[in-house]
Amino acid sequence: MQTVHIIFGESAYGSLRCAMKEEQVKIIGFPSLLGEGPIQNIHTETGLKNRLQWLENNYLFDTEDIERYKQLFETGLQQVEQIAEGSKIIIWTCENAAEQFGIRFVAKLLAGKRSHAMYVIPFSMFLNHIKVEIHGVKFVIQVK
Repeated sequence: MQTVHIIFGESAYGSLRCAMKEEQVKIIGFPSLLGEGPIQNIHTETGLKNRLQWLENNYLFDTEDIERYKQLFETGLQQVEQIAEGSKIIIWTCENAAEQFGIRFVAKLLAGKRSHAMYVIPFSMFLNHIKVEIHGVKFVIQVK
């Protein structure tokens, strides 16, 4: 059974890839800024084009930024489409609007696919109990 992790934001994607580099898992990342701008039909060519135009007009995105955003988004779409039936899917998220939209967007993309199990892991569950290892010394931080 394949395990697939889905995460939102380039930085979070890179961090998860580093954390999981020894694991045999697939990691799918979507670009950030999902909570701002037009989202209607962003899974289609026209919808994504409208979104990219809005980002270019409202952010300091140059042509290179727009192309990178487009590539990351299209790659994420293709990778979600290619998730094998019966896979274990883990969606990493926070409680902000962008990532809450991301969860719903991915759920729409996954509609009709049969997965072995799907988990949504909110970052807030880590805030009360964090395990850290520094130079072989293990620390457990509990926030109350």
